[in-house]
Amino acid sequence: MRVDTSWRFTWRGLLALAGALQCGVGQAQAVLGPTDGAGLGQAAASADESGTGTRRSAPVAWRLESSVMVSDNLGARPSAEGKDGGSMLRVAPGVRYAHRGAQAQWQVDYSLQGQRYVRTEQQGKPFQNNLRASGNAQFFGSALTLEGQASIAQRTRSAFDVQRTFGESALGETSEVGTLSVGPSLKWRMGEQWRGRLSHSSTVTRARGTQTGDANGQNTQLTLEQAQRALLTWGAQFSHQTSNAVEGRDTATTQARVNLTWKPDVDWSVGGHGGRERSNLQSTEQATGALYGLNVAWSPTPRTRAQMSGEHRVVGNFHTLSLDHRFSRAAIRLSDSRTVNQVGFVGGATGTTNYDLIAAQLGTQVSDPVERDLLVRQRLAELGLSPDALVANGFLSSQPSVSRSRLLGLTYQQQRALWTLNLTQTRTSRLVAGGLGSEDLANSAFVQSNSAQGGLTYRLTPMSAVRLQASWQRNEGENAALQRNELRTLVVGWQWRLGPSVQVATGLRHTEFDSPARPFTENAVLLTVEQRL
Repeated sequence: MRVDTSWRFTWRGLLALAGALQCGVGQAQAVLGPTDGAGLGQAAASADESGTGTRRSAPVAWRLESSVMVSDNLGARPSAEGKDGGSMLRVAPGVRYAHRGAQAQWQVDYSLQGQRYVRTEQQGKPFQNNLRASGNAQFFGSALTLEGQASIAQRTRSAFDVQRTFGESALGETSEVGTLSVGPSLKWRMGEQWRGRLSHSSTVTRARGTQTGDANGQNTQLTLEQAQRALLTWGAQFSHQTSNAVEGRDTATTQARVNLTWKPDVDWSVGGHGGRERSNLQSTEQATGALYGLNVAWSPTPRTRAQMSGEHRVVGNFHTLSLDHRFSRAAIRLSDSRTVNQVGFVGGATGTTNYDLIAAQLGTQVSDPVERDLLVRQRLAELGLSPDALVANGFLSSQPSVSRSRLLGLTYQQQRALWTLNLTQTRTSRLVAGGLGSEDLANSAFVQSNSAQGGLTYRLTPMSAVRLQASWQRNEGENAALQRNELRTLVVGWQWRLGPSVQVATGLRHTEFDSPARPFTENAVLLTVEQRL
C-alpha cells in the first residue's frame, strides 16, 4: 500500500518567523537569570525541600543562538584525499511557549537553524527545523480528551554512514525526520464499579530526502476496568494497531487480553495479563497465538522507582527492566529492554535523546512539568549538550524489528563540579529476512551499537565554567569487515554569562572516525552566543 510521502515546508513562512524572532529579541523582557553560586545541584535540592527551587518560567521565552565553527576538515574528507577545511556560520532563532489551563495544557519548543558554509567544498542543508511539542485539551468536563505530540529532529540515515556527535552536523548523512501523533480518547463510568476508556491515535512519520522510515500508523484501544481501588482489581483490553510503510509492507497486530492487578501497598504493585494475539510482523501471513505477561512496580520513596515486566507474544519474548534512584547529589538510571520497533527511526538506545535522559534522571525533583522542563534545559546548557541530540546515533528503517537495549546514566553534583556518564548498548535485528531499498536491515540481519559519553563541567565563578566532554561509539553489522565504523570525539570548552540573559561558549573539538570506506580526522574551533529573552 502506498501512502502520501510529501514533506514540504513553507520556507518563506519559516524565514518570516526567523525575522520576527530576531526582532523580538530586542523587545522581549528577560525571564532567565544566571544560576546562583551553588549551581543546579543546590537548586534541585531546594526544589526537593520546598517545591519552589526552580524559577517559574514565563509562558513565552524567546532565544537567539549564533555560532561559528572553523574546521580543518568540515566536509569529512577521507584522510587519503587530504582535508577540506572551512567554516560554518549558524543562526538559530527559537521560541518556547507553555500554557497550563483548567481544560488545556501544552508546550512547544521550536527553533529554525540557518547554516552557511564558507571556503569549503561541502554544501550542507541551508536550514534545519527542530520541534518538540505536546498538549491535550479536555471537553465535557474530562470525558473527552484530545491529545497530540509533534517532533522534528535531525537523524542519521544509516548506522554505517559517516557519524557525527553532539548534534552539530548538518551534512548530507542526516535527514530531517518529522513525526505527528494526534487522537481522541473517551472515558465513561458504568455505575459505581466499572469505568471504560476508548482511544484512537493516528501517527505520521516523514523523512526529508528519503522514503526510508516513512509510514502512517493507527492505534485503537478499548479498556474496561474496575473504578474503585481494591487489593485485587481486574479488567479487559482490546487493541488494534496498523502500520503502512512506503518502502515496506503493511502490518497489523490485534490483541485481546484480561488484566489482573494486586496492590497490597502504596509502594508496590504486581500485575499479570493473558489473552490472544494475531499479527503479521514476522511474515506476510497472519499468525495467532497466546499472549501473557507479568509486571512489577516498586517505589519505596519519591527518590526511587523500579519496574520490571516480561511478556510472551506471537513474535517472541520481550521484557523491560528499569531502576531510577536519586541521591542527595547524584542520580542513576539503569535500564534493560527488548522491544518491538515499528517503521521509523530505530536503534540509538531506542531513540533516547539527551533531553530524555536528563529528564528521566531529574524526573522526581520537580512535579510540575513546565518547571521540570526548565530545570532539564538548564542542566543541558551547563553540560553544553543539544536537547535533541541522541545519546547514541541510530538509523532509519522501513520494516518492523526487535531491539535489545541497555543503558546506564549517572550524574554527580559537587559544590563546583558536575560529572556525567552515559553507557549504552543496542542491538537491532530484523524480524523478516531481506527487505526493500538500501537500508541497513535490508543488507544486514542486525545492527549493534555501543557508545559511551562522559563529561565534566567545573564552575570557576558564579558566571563562568569550563567543560570537558568525550564520546565514543562503535557500530557493527553482519559483515563486520565492511559494515562497521567507530567515532571518537573530545571537546574542551569554556562558557560564561554576560549579564542576565546572554551566554557565550567556546570550545576546541577533535574527532576521529574510522570506517572501511571513509575514515577521517577533524579539528575544529567552536564559538556560540545565546541570548534568552
